[in-house]
Amino acid sequence: MPPSDTHSPMTRARRLVAWLLGLTCALALLVAGSANPAAAAPSFVRVAGATKIDTALAISAAGWPSGSTYAVLATGNNFPDALAGGPLAYALDAPILLTANKASGLEPVVRQELVRLQATNVVILGGPVAVNTTIEKQLSQSYSVERIGGATLYDTAALIAARLQDALDGVPATSAFLADGTNYPDALGAAPVAARLGAPIVFTPRNQDLKSATRDYLAKLRPASLYVLGGPAAVTQRAMDQAGAASAGTVTRVFGATLYDTNIAIFKQWRSMFTTGGAVTLATGRNFPDALAGGVFAAKLGAPLLLVDGKATKATSKTQMAVASVAPVTAYVFGGPLAVTDAVAKSALGGVPDVTIQSVVNFRDVAGTGAGLPLADGGHMVRGLVYRSAALQGMSATDKTKLKNAGLTDIYDLRTPGTAASHPDPAIGTARYTLINLYGTKTVPAVTGATAQARLASRVEINREFVTSATQRARLAVLLRSFAAAKGPVIVHCSEGKDRTGFVSAVLQLLAGVDQATIVKEYLLSNDARKALIDADVAKVLATSGQAAADARRIDLTVHPEQIQASLDAIAAYGGVDAFLTKGVGLSAATVDAIRGKLQGP
Repeated sequence: MPPSDTHSPMTRARRLVAWLLGLTCALALLVAGSANPAAAAPSFVRVAGATKIDTALAISAAGWPSGSTYAVLATGNNFPDALAGGPLAYALDAPILLTANKASGLEPVVRQELVRLQATNVVILGGPVAVNTTIEKQLSQSYSVERIGGATLYDTAALIAARLQDALDGVPATSAFLADGTNYPDALGAAPVAARLGAPIVFTPRNQDLKSATRDYLAKLRPASLYVLGGPAAVTQRAMDQAGAASAGTVTRVFGATLYDTNIAIFKQWRSMFTTGGAVTLATGRNFPDALAGGVFAAKLGAPLLLVDGKATKATSKTQMAVASVAPVTAYVFGGPLAVTDAVAKSALGGVPDVTIQSVVNFRDVAGTGAGLPLADGGHMVRGLVYRSAALQGMSATDKTKLKNAGLTDIYDLRTPGTAASHPDPAIGTARYTLINLYGTKTVPAVTGATAQARLASRVEINREFVTSATQRARLAVLLRSFAAAKGPVIVHCSEGKDRTGFVSAVLQLLAGVDQATIVKEYLLSNDARKALIDADVAKVLATSGQAAADARRIDLTVHPEQIQASLDAIAAYGGVDAFLTKGVGLSAATVDAIRGKLQGP
């Protein structure tokens, strides 16, 4: 039986904390089940303690306010044991508690939490190096203790996976996860997913073959689906192939360019698992303990575990979009302000802010409005990443401040050198200015023909040459390589923001996976943005030169579906946008994938 120091002041205080956190969670879940998600902005509840050990205890109190028969104990000094133990803890309905593994024994606050939980069983993850025998002996005096540990972290993960099957009444898992056992970020976000699937998490060392313990376990389980977390730098293609051969099931790599992109890729892969109108959880991606303990709680909530750079100025656009797609009532933030600042947490909940610029014409987000342009994979194009505009000359100080606050890092000017020199862009914060003369000529190509029909045909040919001209493809390569390396939002613009800018925007949209009908629709929005200017100009021509001249002038000032369709058809002639960008533009496949990864959101 557990010890009975239930009347100590510390224990009474911890019970009060547990009750208050439990009440907060219960009220949040009650609201989540009844409120209109769009009715109010989500609030966040910080679940934290003074140390990583205390934060795990706070998560235990929040997630298990009424206690638990089981508790899982793991080292807080390394990640694999607790990460592999997440699905087991969820199956046992147990919190994961952490220890610093001191030679003197288990921390008193952890012992007190076991009392509050009224636990009778403690599962220790890892061998004596991870959780020492002094701690095991202390616990054995009051609890039924089970240690799951092997000679290496790979053996321990395989043993935990076998114990998970026992906890699930002997039913073998149909899915499994394979992750890097030497670094933590890729797998952290998968913890609640694996838990809810009842799927084990096993490991492989970076840049090495699959360990025998992992291979043998997968060969025994033979899961129908094996998910590899992280790119080839984390789990090599050779290790992935070895795991696939052992499991004989479908193998899928889920990854992104950064740990945060991989986290969002996991979110997208299992988006249907997360309850809309419920909750999300946030943890720092800079360290692992908070997310280790929080993953099981997230699984109980039916919530994603989203990683943020807790010391950045704001959350990424992809994280903001992920949160918005869940429409949560509450976000639980694991760890204190030193782990995740209030500013980052609040920005994650606020959605991608709309940047509205009034002082220049034809300014808008290439990814559209609202959730972002829909993509073929079910996600949305990332908003707040690429803006398009007419010339920036004359931009107001207020609008410059908006773009500076949005984190603008680059301005790509597609105009000719003469035009750029006579109508220079203003400086916007620390954003880098790059002149990329997309036409590659001293002057803009002349539109020929006396009639409206002839002039339209001329403009269609100019658009086709964006793709067929080697000079223009080379200029596009400069822009795209720079964009691939850009650290934040960018602006692409020309004089009127309709032809050159429209083509570049269409290429980005096509690469992201936007359908052609939507691309054409977005392209034509320039006519709406410039309507007053167009109408005024055409009216003058009509008054002085007649209807035919006015019609021809309107052709010059507007954009037309035939123009962008000519560009799209020329791209299709290469065999698709990937072939165009690699064979025609000269980008590497890695650069194309990097750009696509930036553009594709949840």
